[in-house]
Amino acid sequence: MNLGLIVEGHGDRKAVPLLVRRIVAEICPEFPLNIPEPFRLKRGWMTKETELAKAVELVARKSGAGSPILIVLDADSDLGCRIAPEIQSMALRVRDDRPISVVAAVREYEAWIVAGIGPLAGQHGLEAALPGVEDAEAVSNPKAWLDRHMEHAYAETVDQAILTRHFDLAQARRVYSFDKLERELVRILGLERAAPGSARE
Repeated sequence: MNLGLIVEGHGDRKAVPLLVRRIVAEICPEFPLNIPEPFRLKRGWMTKETELAKAVELVARKSGAGSPILIVLDADSDLGCRIAPEIQSMALRVRDDRPISVVAAVREYEAWIVAGIGPLAGQHGLEAALPGVEDAEAVSNPKAWLDRHMEHAYAETVDQAILTRHFDLAQARRVYSFDKLERELVRILGLERAAPGSARE
């Protein structure tokens, strides 16, 4: 099955497909998922109906008839529970012939990385003694948090994908918007959870 993706940032074009594949492989290892090259739409254009419509139409044609579309963006200072439904309504007005889901990471995508970063201490340029983070969605600037706790300046176009490959999904599920991403993937892809013991290592 093809999944069309619309993302916000340059780093998201690599990181979001990696994350989606990790989630789907854990839930349903044999699911035949194909993700064409994501379409990048700037954050300011996500809420502009004309620009969003162009992106949705292009991705719909690229992914094929009936293929679902996932839109992932940073909520920034907006409420994710408000902005995501607004964008989803606009997208469905363009193509109501397929499932479309919009997930807004509270604050930033990097909040999901911070939520699951514990096991990565001392790896991938991260400090060996990382502070515990009880609520990653309460971190006001997750990118800056990563920057403070890496040996080098956090670079979204490089580090986002690397950390996405390795952060702990189980820990990240404590974050509401990440859990929503998983639930939305199950919904729009029609996933059925694998029997215990059948998931990939």
